[in-house]
Amino acid sequence: VWFDAPIGYIASSQQWCDRNGEKLEDWWQSSECEVRHFIGKDITYFHTLFWPAMLKTAGLSLPSRVHVHGFLTVNGEKMSKSKGTFVMASTYLEHLDPAYLRYFYASKLGPRPDDLDLNLEEFVSKVNSDLVGKVVNLASRSARFVEKVGLAQQYPEDGGLFAAAAAAGDEIAQAYEACETAKAI
Repeated sequence: VWFDAPIGYIASSQQWCDRNGEKLEDWWQSSECEVRHFIGKDITYFHTLFWPAMLKTAGLSLPSRVHVHGFLTVNGEKMSKSKGTFVMASTYLEHLDPAYLRYFYASKLGPRPDDLDLNLEEFVSKVNSDLVGKVVNLASRSARFVEKVGLAQQYPEDGGLFAAAAAAGDEIAQAYEACETAKAI
């Protein structure tokens, strides 16, 4: 399994290329395309030793970076069907927006392979405080304000607020580049 399973990465890429009118070579054999691998900590040995050897032998691009993630746990326990410490994706999607879970995990991801715990109380609290309490509330208030007042033809001097926001954008981009999504968020 270790040797043939990663070939599925290339097959998946080929399938995407076929659907989108792209060429596999433009992605896997181009110096213009950066290859990054995101893997779980239990498969680091294979993906940093054997997989690069397979790629090199096949004439495909090697990854410029391998980012290693920890395991996903639920309420501090390893996922297990027999213990009931798991969440079925289909069940989750029947009840909640996947963007909430993506945000929750992204807010916890850092540059090290630490495990990510889906503590359900923490999840609800974070979604309610960060997404509903801040983002949705800000959007709602802004929409009402613009509807009531309208857009200005000119904006007053902002005391450097725009420049600070632009600089923060650069810092956020650097954090994403370094795979520090918790810092970026």
